[in-house]
Amino acid sequence: QIFRTLGRTTSHMASMYVARCAAARPCRLQASSSSRMASHVSYRPVSRHPRLFAAKTASTVAVDKNLAIMQWTGSDDQLAALKTLEASFAGSTYASEVTEEQLRWFLLDRKLDVDAAKEKLENMLEWRRAFGADAITTTDVAKEAATGKAYLHTQNDVFDRPVIVVRAAKHVKDAAPLVESQRLCVFTLERALEQLPEGQDTVLGIFDLRGFKNQNADMGFVKFMIDIFFTYYPKRLGQVLFVDAPWIFKPGWEVMKPWLKKYAALVRFVSADEVRTDYFTSETVPGDFAKEKFLGDAGRK
Repeated sequence: QIFRTLGRTTSHMASMYVARCAAARPCRLQASSSSRMASHVSYRPVSRHPRLFAAKTASTVAVDKNLAIMQWTGSDDQLAALKTLEASFAGSTYASEVTEEQLRWFLLDRKLDVDAAKEKLENMLEWRRAFGADAITTTDVAKEAATGKAYLHTQNDVFDRPVIVVRAAKHVKDAAPLVESQRLCVFTLERALEQLPEGQDTVLGIFDLRGFKNQNADMGFVKFMIDIFFTYYPKRLGQVLFVDAPWIFKPGWEVMKPWLKKYAALVRFVSADEVRTDYFTSETVPGDFAKEKFLGDAGRK
C-alpha cells in the first residue's frame, strides 16, 4: 500500500513538473528530446535507464571500520572472556551445539561482554533449532532457487569476500509462501559463510534492482533479512550494493533505512558499471553484470 500510494503521488508530481518544463522550455521536452533527459523528469521506472537515483554520500567503496567487528588477537582479555563464556554453556541444552567459533564471534560482536554475548548466542541457537537452519537441504530450496531470485556467486570479490546476488525483479510478493524465500535466504548465506577464505569474515550482498516494480516490494521479507543479520548473523554482511535502483524503490528505502540504524552506512547505491569496475575483475564478475546480461524487465533489450 505504501508503494502504491507513494507511486501515485510521485507520478502526479512528475506530471506537473513535466508540464511546467514544457511550458517554459518546450524545445527541451519535445518528442525528439533525448531519452536521457526523459529519464530525469519521470519518477516511474524506465526500463532502458534504470539508474534513476544514487546515494550522494556513498561515493567510495570503503566502509566505515567502526561498523566492523573487533579482531580476534588472542589477548589475555579475550581468552579470559572466552573461557568464561565457554564455561557458562557447560550443562546447557545447547552445550553440544555451540562451537568455539560461535563463542568467539559473539564475544567480539558484544565487545567481550560475556553476559550479552551469551544472551545473543542463546537466542541464535534457539532460532536455528526452531527454523531448522542446519537441516535445510538443496532439495528444500530447489523450487525457490529455480526462480533465479538469488544465488551464491562462484567467485569472491576483489576483497576476497563471498558474494550473494539477489535479483529483486525475480521475487514476486506472495507468489510463494514467505517461509520458502526465508529458507533460500538462510541456505544461501550458510553456503557463503562456508566459502569464507582464511582471514575474511564477511560477505558482499548485491541487490540487482534493475526492473524493480511494485510487485517485487516485500517488506515482510526485507524485515526478515534485516532481523537475521542483526540477531543471528551479526556483522557477517560486510557491504550491501543496490544496483541501478529506480525511483520506485526510493519509498521502500526510506522505510528500511531506520530499521538498519547505523548499519545503513553499509549500503552503497551503484551502477552495474561500478559493480564491474570496483568489486570484480573481468574474470570474476558475475555474469549478470559482465555485459548486463540479466535484465529484470523482460521487455528490455
